[in-house]
Amino acid sequence: MPEPSFRQLVTAALLCATVAASLVWAGLTRSDALQVPPAVAYLVASILVSAALALLAKAARRPRLVNWLIVVILGGFAIVGGWIALDDTADACRVAAGGRDPGGGGFGCRTAFGLGALMNAGMTIWAARLARRSTDGA
Repeated sequence: MPEPSFRQLVTAALLCATVAASLVWAGLTRSDALQVPPAVAYLVASILVSAALALLAKAARRPRLVNWLIVVILGGFAIVGGWIALDDTADACRVAAGGRDPGGGGFGCRTAFGLGALMNAGMTIWAARLARRSTDGA
């Protein structure tokens, strides 16, 4: 697969930043469309800003910075997944099978997000170790 062009990277970064800005706006205005607490919207927005910065760092050929931003992104995903798995709101997490909710209080959904959060936490640690090696080796 060919490397993305500078223009493609900047376009993707602008898209990430635009979505992040809309999430921040939704959190600040307490939009009804926002189905999570504003703090979660701000966290997801920060992950998107980190992704935008990683794309720009890749465009600028700054691989060490990209590596550390990947650590931030993975850590953010681990936190979001953990929030979904541990949130005490009854409707925070539901699984639908064939358009119907099988019930069970979201246990299957919470389990899936909890396992995903643990995997992301493990990948965060792994990425941090790799990023540190790339920094130490410079």
